[in-house]
Amino acid sequence: MDRAARAGLLKGREVRRGLLVTNNVEVRSANGKLTFHGLASSTSIRNGKLGDESSTVVRDNGYDMGWYTERIMAGSFSKTLSENPDVQFLLNHTGLPLARTTNQTLTLRETDDGLEYDATTDSDDPDAQTVARKINQGLMDQCSFAFRVTRQNWDEDYTQREIAEVDLNRGDVSVVNYGANPRTSVVMRSLLSDIGELAETELVELRADPNVMGAVR
Repeated sequence: MDRAARAGLLKGREVRRGLLVTNNVEVRSANGKLTFHGLASSTSIRNGKLGDESSTVVRDNGYDMGWYTERIMAGSFSKTLSENPDVQFLLNHTGLPLARTTNQTLTLRETDDGLEYDATTDSDDPDAQTVARKINQGLMDQCSFAFRVTRQNWDEDYTQREIAEVDLNRGDVSVVNYGANPRTSVVMRSLLSDIGELAETELVELRADPNVMGAVR
């Protein structure tokens, strides 16, 4: 399968961790509330258009996706945030919500660093207490977010992908044990229909990824 075809598989819900950020989750306690603060995604800035010879990356928070590099560009969140998306604050992308944008307990904003959040919970919420303890003990210190890409750019060789706009509606921001493997962003329907075309080396890589194999099962 060529790179263009593989790029076509990147559809639907994707998950990325807050990359290149150290200690990016903190807990504040005041007035009977627990507030979780963090950076769900760092962003990059490019001077010019991807593919132009004179174009340069001013701030590079790109990361390796295995067969291509990816950057989430500054401004990617502005449109979706203006539309008041329904986003939940979760633990490991599952379970009952700890906070939610629809009742203003979760607030999101795009800053110079990227996508920041504040999630406010009642201090007597046992689920929030558990998460806060794990963070304060240093057992959990990463976050992740789920989204859909609505605008993107690829270079001619499909070795670089720059995400220019995302949709956060019905997505989530999560405190996670480990940031989701960025390579695991495959739509299962597309994967299953095209798996016969994968090279043996690609199949070996998929078999070694517990996230992919768990989804297949």
